[in-house]
Amino acid sequence: VTFNGAGITWMGYRDEWSGIAEVWVDGALQATVDTYMTPIKNQAAVYSVSGLSPGTHTLRIVATGRHGASTGGSWIWVDGFQVFGPDDDDRNHAGHEEGSSSVSRRGVHFFRTDRVQRADSWG
Repeated sequence: VTFNGAGITWMGYRDEWSGIAEVWVDGALQATVDTYMTPIKNQAAVYSVSGLSPGTHTLRIVATGRHGASTGGSWIWVDGFQVFGPDDDDRNHAGHEEGSSSVSRRGVHFFRTDRVQRADSWG
């Protein structure tokens, strides 16, 4: 996803069938995230980055097809993204409001995808 801001949070569904994803910001690998969780959690803050220079950036989530020993699958779920500016404080990065496709709170924007997107190790 391409965004204009100083940070972004990936919101996703985490469950017993979730796997491992790579998170890339501006073309550089930032983290490898195991999205497995029990019990399940809807619209969880899966990964967040802040402190970027204000401007246009890219966030790329790559399903690796790998998973930990506890999970039954390699699914990677994307519910939406929160984009925030340089003046937003850390308390607002993981929060969001239900039932709206775009919410602005003190410069924090939450964009929910039209549908849940998922990826697995299938080719």
